[in-house]
Amino acid sequence: MFKEFKIICKVIIFLTFTFISSSHGQYIVQQIEYELPVNYNLLPEDAEFDTPSEEAKFFLNIPESKLKQAAESEGRELDIQKSTIYIDGDNIAIENISESGKVTMISNNSKDRIYYIIWSSKKVYEIKPEDFREIEKQAKAVSEEMLKSLSPELRGQVKAEMQKKSPQIKYEAKSTGRKMKKYEFDCEQYIIDTEKEIISLWVTDDTFSIIPKIHQATKKITAIFPSDGNEDIDEWELVPGKIPVVVSKFKLDMMNEPVLEISAITKIVKTKPSADKFHIPGNKDGFTTGSMQDMMKQMMPDENNE
Repeated sequence: MFKEFKIICKVIIFLTFTFISSSHGQYIVQQIEYELPVNYNLLPEDAEFDTPSEEAKFFLNIPESKLKQAAESEGRELDIQKSTIYIDGDNIAIENISESGKVTMISNNSKDRIYYIIWSSKKVYEIKPEDFREIEKQAKAVSEEMLKSLSPELRGQVKAEMQKKSPQIKYEAKSTGRKMKKYEFDCEQYIIDTEKEIISLWVTDDTFSIIPKIHQATKKITAIFPSDGNEDIDEWELVPGKIPVVVSKFKLDMMNEPVLEISAITKIVKTKPSADKFHIPGNKDGFTTGSMQDMMKQMMPDENNE
């Protein structure tokens, strides 16, 4: 459940920001996210790499279909998260379907709250800005309690470390010169080399004129739902003026089996979604409601039952 919540939050950050500030926009956007295991049997016998970065770039350039086929031939099951985003002006609904079932997030820009719907358990969670502030307050209280058990010297060192802010890093996207049609978009490839991961971006021209709206909406959402300052890299900012259609990441610091993390926008259609996509089910639909605190309790293991 927590995995689906993270997926949908990522979708709302990277996709609905695109359209949320358009009061007349009507769209249906489809996206998929999945992980592919890195299969070293695909390496040529004479393959040699001087750095982990070179190895990562080799696998990032293998067609996804070939990686999928290799995984399936070894009996690996791929958990493909399918998301559909419905936009009608300020109304936004995001449906996510995975092996865990269907969940939906509904937001209206005129209200500072989000509704998170779990269809299998017929539950609706209402998420408000003050919920995030309360969680932040509780986390701070826990940290302060832990600091009390440390020596004064160590306590000062830990506090100083906690107050440090990560420097703003600018990443350089380098064009590979490769061009290819990805889903319904004409794309070109860029590569970004960071300390922690190598990112392949297949991007397309901003024919929707949506990039400025992303920044407007980001400020608006951040004001309502503050972040902890440890956000992932925002793919929308890596190649100015381009829409990131397919984003593939190869982690360089993974302790476990290496995988490729892939997300793709597979379709964008300008059309009016049906009104029922924005309906929030209630008691008459057999659903019960809860708060974000209730949702967090459901996500976390019950220590008393262990």
